[in-house]
Amino acid sequence: MSQHLFDLETFFLLGNYQAAINCGSTLKFNSDDDRLYRDFLVYRSHIEQGDYALVMDDIGRDAPLPLVAVKVLAAYMQSEANHERVFTTLSTWIESGDLQKSSLTQLIVAIIYFKAMKYEDVLRVINDSPLLEGRALLVQLYLAINRIDYAQKELKFMQSKKDDAIPTQLASAWIHLHDRSKCEEAAEIYKDLINKYGNSVVLLNGLAVASMCLSQFERAEKILMDALLLDNKSITTRINLVVVSQQLDKTPIDKIKRDINQIVSVAPGHPWVVAINNASLDFDNAQKKFEKNQ
Repeated sequence: MSQHLFDLETFFLLGNYQAAINCGSTLKFNSDDDRLYRDFLVYRSHIEQGDYALVMDDIGRDAPLPLVAVKVLAAYMQSEANHERVFTTLSTWIESGDLQKSSLTQLIVAIIYFKAMKYEDVLRVINDSPLLEGRALLVQLYLAINRIDYAQKELKFMQSKKDDAIPTQLASAWIHLHDRSKCEEAAEIYKDLINKYGNSVVLLNGLAVASMCLSQFERAEKILMDALLLDNKSITTRINLVVVSQQLDKTPIDKIKRDINQIVSVAPGHPWVVAINNASLDFDNAQKKFEKNQ
């Protein structure tokens, strides 16, 4: 991989999406593979910024399959009304064997399944991924289902491939955050990455979560406000700010409720929102049973 392509990948993985787009727009390659990976990262950066229509309009039907997969991801993110069609497309690729031809396509398909919380499908698609980003997704999956032992095993594999790679470093920090005794180590990883590459929404949110884990809520709030300056539309930042506000107990409850309602309306499929809705439903059901028994 050329240095320029490495820089583009670094911008993307750290969440510096506008920098990735700017970098990609200046890169010219003779290699088809390099051009494909450049476009793959640039279009994914547009998706992370919410520019779904741009991606769907730019990528044609005759584009390489990894880019078509990115287009399908944009459609999935754009509207819940697209989900049935998206899953039909993914099933067709799996059944035809097309998915086995490209690790980049496998990655995008796994990301869509992960967002849909279809974890068995994620494992089926990406269990033997040669990509560190794919392995990092597996770490996220195992943590999501509380199998930290599997996550640690996956991390060891990543470390054997490239210990200092960004996906490996981030995966290590995620695992540390699931062990309160190692939250300081997670914070150090994020600090080191920030010192090396500069601030990003991804790194600042990670550092903020580590600070919360250490009960440093005022520090976490300051870090999250810095993240909000970088991207005031970041759902992750807004969710973490709600959590911090509840811990600091200095934000009016009405404002917290408004913030939660805004998050729910903008990102109804976010795992945090799904968890809140499920908890609310469980409470309502329990209340009805209680009232019925009175």
